[in-house]
Amino acid sequence: MRWTMPVTPTLADQLTYDLTRLARVKEGRRPEPTASVIDTQSVKTAINVPLTSQGTDAAKKIVGRKRGIITDTLGLLLAVTVTAASLSENAVGIQLLDQAKKTYPSVSKSWVDTGFKNAVIEHGASLGIDVEVVNRNPGVRGFHVASIDNPTKRITDETTPSGIPLPSSWTTGTVRSNNRPARRYRVPGPRRRRKG
Repeated sequence: MRWTMPVTPTLADQLTYDLTRLARVKEGRRPEPTASVIDTQSVKTAINVPLTSQGTDAAKKIVGRKRGIITDTLGLLLAVTVTAASLSENAVGIQLLDQAKKTYPSVSKSWVDTGFKNAVIEHGASLGIDVEVVNRNPGVRGFHVASIDNPTKRITDETTPSGIPLPSSWTTGTVRSNNRPARRYRVPGPRRRRKG
């Protein structure tokens, strides 16, 4: 059986919205998220990508694209954007806040890393979202929880967390583990002879 009904952006958006609500309810949360995490990541592009759709991230010295995501506290995607890497994190963060607030008006808190500056905080305030910058602990490498008061307390939408996960490790780590490489190479192995 083939899919004959055309998939419009509104149908895909509605399906994503409904699945996010169902996943949250299954985890014992409210259907609508109130807290979120924003992060961006610059990635290299393949050599055949048009120059008009890529740029240079001056801070990371990467020629390619920048992907930005906003997730809820369960790690479910609320909004995604892909731009040229030359766009600032503030510009990407503003786009993500706009998308998330349009789809999920209940979002009232968002955590960002130190790459985001005052423009995102001010724009979030104008939307009714408290944007908080989480500083990374320079002594700890990889994923960790910042400001640990009670390491056993679970982070939820309904409570103010005593520890806030750092967005860069939490959100893009999930994306990295599921992402496909820009180029695929097939390495031929030894051919087996058929017995027969």
